Amino acid sequence: MALNIIVKSTKFCLLFSAFCCSISGFSQTILDPCFLSPPLGMFESTPEIGQVCRCYTTYEAADMLEWDGTQWVGRISYSGVDLAPPPGCNQRAIWIGHSNGWTAGGEGFGLKLDRPFMPGREYSFTFTYAHTGAGPNEPFSPRLYTNNKSEFADTIRVGRLPASMDWATNTIKFVATQNQSTHDYLIIHAYEVSGIVLANCTLSENLKTPFLRSDTTLCIGEEILLQAPVNRFYTYEWSTGETTPAITVTQSGIYSVEVALPVCSSTYDEVEVSFIDCTVYMEMPNVFTPMMIIITACSNLSNSIILSQAR
Repeated sequence: MALNIIVKSTKFCLLFSAFCCSISGFSQTILDPCFLSPPLGMFESTPEIGQVCRCYTTYEAADMLEWDGTQWVGRISYSGVDLAPPPGCNQRAIWIGHSNGWTAGGEGFGLKLDRPFMPGREYSFTFTYAHTGAGPNEPFSPRLYTNNKSEFADTIRVGRLPASMDWATNTIKFVATQNQSTHDYLIIHAYEVSGIVLANCTLSENLKTPFLRSDTTLCIGEEILLQAPVNRFYTYEWSTGETTPAITVTQSGIYSVEVALPVCSSTYDEVEVSFIDCTVYMEMPNVFTPMMIIITACSNLSNSIILSQAR
């Protein structure tokens, strides 16, 4: 006599798909790309942007500036910034000085990242910057470092942006090493010449591609959490009307979300979620199928597991 049990289920595939999504994750991003967390003027460290300064007094620290349409607002009496930003929607910038200007030097700032660097992976960061008129009349060429804190001590240098007098936009690329595996700050530091670094107020590259999970099928009665990248400066608008980073779905449909920064940068993604009848039932044996039990769950599956026992 043989006992055959046939089980059909989507659950394995769904769980495997969710696991793949969880390990793929999102690319590393700057938490405050618009420089919104500090107030104008000499800024104090925030959780997203840290002050880096080997200064003798607090008044020597770098300035947080904002373009009001005609001039930079902030501590412009110190920084002397008179350079209008390039066309676009970026309105904030950080002025950093050095020892040949009006400060003691060693100024910079640390940008908090959403996660530490992964050794062996290549990273790239793009910045727009220029010489400001303060200090020596020479092109501005900020240096970039990484660290596990917003401090200059124990940093690892990753490169130097090309020197420029007027506004220039350049990208720095580097491959992270094992020593950077705990680093989650990108440090931008003045060297030889004072300058201004414009906020790169755009969504990160990972938000320009689909960021929600792939289309998904679940059993009726289950639920699924749709999660967009979390950032306190992002705004969210779901097709359901909700404005949170995540929503819980229990009904079939196509769900979409628009993620935006406060200044002219947004992206959109959608996912289709289907719920099907996964009723489990048993077929009793008869003369044609002696001692065969069939258990079917999520009957739209093609994957099957057949267990047989004979005696």
